Amino acid sequence: MLISSQVNQILTDHKREDLHLTEDDQDRILKLISFLMPFKEESEKLEADTKPTLQFVLLAFHRLLRHCDPKEGDCNVIAKLRSRARSLLQEKIELHDMHKIACFLWPRYRRLKMLSANEREKVT
Repeated sequence: MLISSQVNQILTDHKREDLHLTEDDQDRILKLISFLMPFKEESEKLEADTKPTLQFVLLAFHRLLRHCDPKEGDCNVIAKLRSRARSLLQEKIELHDMHKIACFLWPRYRRLKMLSANEREKVT
């Protein structure tokens, strides 16, 4: 891994070989990056300056919730991270009717499959 060798070289240059990244460290970093990537991608979609994005809020929220579902084979740290991220999403993101309506009015997503039947009925 190029980055880890660069980090290790910097640590060597500063006489901090005791902090070199191990194979396990590199693996954990890659898993963390992999976990965080969907958050970056969804954030970038919602930050667009030249096109409307309100209709994507509901979609991004549900994609990230699914991403935070427990996955078989996750290490303990990533499993805890998924659980905490899910809790924070549910706690901090407040979806309003305007997000659901914007999604409904966008032809591609008008079926609102990500919502329960009761929620879909309220929007339509």
